[in-house]
Amino acid sequence: MKSLLLGLEFCVQQGLVLLEVEMDSKVVVDIIQNRSLCQWKLDSCYRKIMAILSNHPIVILHLFPEANAVADELAKMGSSSRTLATFKVAQLPQKRKNPALLDATKFPSIGLICGTSL
Repeated sequence: MKSLLLGLEFCVQQGLVLLEVEMDSKVVVDIIQNRSLCQWKLDSCYRKIMAILSNHPIVILHLFPEANAVADELAKMGSSSRTLATFKVAQLPQKRKNPALLDATKFPSIGLICGTSL
């Protein structure tokens, strides 16, 4: 939930407020969409998120982890930085470059599942 808050605060500071946020944490999405209760430890963070959402046209949606590989890679790269970091596709590891390019075109990713033949 903290990463959502930091991301929303960054976007608002940059003037990016017409957003559609996709998260693979169904628990957080359910809390934000008032379908689940928030633990008291997260209440301060929750209230800040709700204040931002009440003032800006931002939509929070659930996305399955399989469709969130590019965002996960960016989050890993960003978490290793002590400051706010931005990355370009060229800086991504090779295995994430093509999915990032597909993601930018809104083309769905397709995974290959290997199994035994019949």
